[in-house]
Amino acid sequence: MRAVARTGDFIRAVQVRREGGEVLIPLFAAGSLLGAEARWDPATNRWSLRSRSVGAVGYLDEPLVLVNGQPLLVRQPPRLVARQPYLSLEAMRILGRHGWDAEVAWNEATRELLVRPAQAGGAAPTTGRVRPATVPSIPPGARVVALDPGHAPGEGIHGLRGLDEGGLGLRLALAVAATLAADGLVPVVVREGGADADPRDVAGLANALPADLFVGFHASEWGEPGAALWTYGLVNLLGTGLTFEPFEPPGGWARDALSTAPRSAAVARRLVAALASAHVPARGPLAAPLAGLEGLACPAVALEVEGLATPEGLALVRDDTALRTLAELVAGALRAELKAAAGTAP
Repeated sequence: MRAVARTGDFIRAVQVRREGGEVLIPLFAAGSLLGAEARWDPATNRWSLRSRSVGAVGYLDEPLVLVNGQPLLVRQPPRLVARQPYLSLEAMRILGRHGWDAEVAWNEATRELLVRPAQAGGAAPTTGRVRPATVPSIPPGARVVALDPGHAPGEGIHGLRGLDEGGLGLRLALAVAATLAADGLVPVVVREGGADADPRDVAGLANALPADLFVGFHASEWGEPGAALWTYGLVNLLGTGLTFEPFEPPGGWARDALSTAPRSAAVARRLVAALASAHVPARGPLAAPLAGLEGLACPAVALEVEGLATPEGLALVRDDTALRTLAELVAGALRAELKAAAGTAP
């Protein structure tokens, strides 16, 4: 069940569940709404929420919750559903009231989850600059491709002619989505607003859809002009000036990304072949513990347009025609991958 969650001016889409009349909220979404860092260790089923002054810990399927050391009992303990940890609405209310000084309310009619300061008394305010995050209704059996612009418009690196990474990523994501939608697939651009997003929120939304494939779009100023295809892996890029660190040690938040790594590499190879066939320089798959790919439960790749500070790199996306050509190559490769995975000819 898709809902909208509001914390003041912060609005996001949340895939909540209902079991026996109880509303369940994904652990990582709950942490984001409370302003806390969420962690879960699948090996021990220990979960935690931590912010600067508050810490809450417990175990899935156990009713005892410790908030800053204070023991509290919940009738509906946190639990694992479809390989993802969830908090019950009751548990989130208790955590808000006893730890984060927040009131948590659920509006059944509008499917809206409200998190507001305990002393506020009224509904969380909304302003003209806030646009609710929307998630399309996914038909049963549909194949979903999640597309991530990577950064907010204006953010990230900057290339020639004022080109910025976030703006380019959004244009590419929308162009690929338009092509895939024409093929009867369901593409979802996971962030279109003006604000940046935590990679964990992006991964949580993609998992909740659930997505069959995930592609993130990024760019670099220098490097060999062309495209590089990245997948999730545990080898840091030491000695190159770049070091990526995962959110958690292997076995925690990274487990799903590692489990799909072989298929992710196959998707990357298909993308490289498609680009190379059109004389677009491409390399990969390259693996690193990239934050933008961690936590995804489906095959996931990051496409990096390289050399935007050079005329050769800029030529790949210099105008709408060039960008559309690149998007069609990417969409064609993704379409072929989904057909191959379904056991039909590309």
